[in-house]
Amino acid sequence: MLYASFLQIPMLMFKVQLTFLTGLSRYIHLDCTHFSIEEFMPLLRERMNVLNPYVRQFLVGWITVLDIVPDIDMLGFLPDFLDGLFNMLSDSSHEIRQQADAALSEFLQEINNSPNVDYGRMVEILIRRADPTDEFTWLTSITWINEFVKLGGEQLVPYYADILCAILPCISDEEEKIRVVARETNEELCAIKADPTEGFDIGAILSI
Repeated sequence: MLYASFLQIPMLMFKVQLTFLTGLSRYIHLDCTHFSIEEFMPLLRERMNVLNPYVRQFLVGWITVLDIVPDIDMLGFLPDFLDGLFNMLSDSSHEIRQQADAALSEFLQEINNSPNVDYGRMVEILIRRADPTDEFTWLTSITWINEFVKLGGEQLVPYYADILCAILPCISDEEEKIRVVARETNEELCAIKADPTEGFDIGAILSI
């Protein structure tokens, strides 16, 4: 009986967190004057690489709640915690992976609908995460890169060589999903009209 109760603790904690965060979102929505996102973000960023599963769930919960508050532009702060969310995609907990993936999917949708996005800073993170160590993280990162190339286009010219370094090994990968995304991204890159005066490093491209 005691063991069964112990097993319920994670779910109880999650329900308490969910109830708290739901109430918090309503409070922030009604009175944003007492909440400073600028002061909160450094605290969030410092804790994004914590491995404790309950802390990770709580962090994703905070991010998700703040993202739905109309007066807070979480997309503008995304570069500050994007790497942390990607790090959670390889968590041993299926629930944490799922929550991180859901948050990332929502942000990617917002990026598709936003005219002002800091593609450069985020693509550097995505390139680092395009690593075959974890297939799910790898696929997610190149999927994001693919979307960035479509949306950002010429803004990503200075990162052209680094993007190719991340994408080219994927073209011959055993996993079909990875091959498809990589080939599509490569085609999109080839279609970009780049000028050397805009930061297009021909030497770096030729050295790949």
